[in-house]
Amino acid sequence: MGLLGQQNHPDLVAAVNDAFTAIVSAGKPFGVNAFDTGRADFYTEDGARFLLVGADAAILARGQKHWPNAVSKAARTFPTAIDQPLQRGQRTIAFGLSVPHPYRQHVLRVG
Repeated sequence: MGLLGQQNHPDLVAAVNDAFTAIVSAGKPFGVNAFDTGRADFYTEDGARFLLVGADAAILARGQKHWPNAVSKAARTFPTAIDQPLQRGQRTIAFGLSVPHPYRQHVLRVG
């Protein structure tokens, strides 16, 4: 259709609704990928039985700008576990993504 990334375009919405109608007429459940919460609500109200709510690339792109601050806050909040044995019942979270030093390779204790 040439409408990549335009999930709210009227032509695409009409085509999706036509598909939903045909699927329901055949007695089958339908699901769809919704890239935003408004569209997910719309599809649910329309009878979708399952939803995929996003794509890895879109989620990562939106979240990447907040990652260094989140890691920095976590690093200040929890003691680092590097060179320290874990106590029973503790879990670790390892941050090793491509974020600027000094946030790289933090291993934090939680729980």
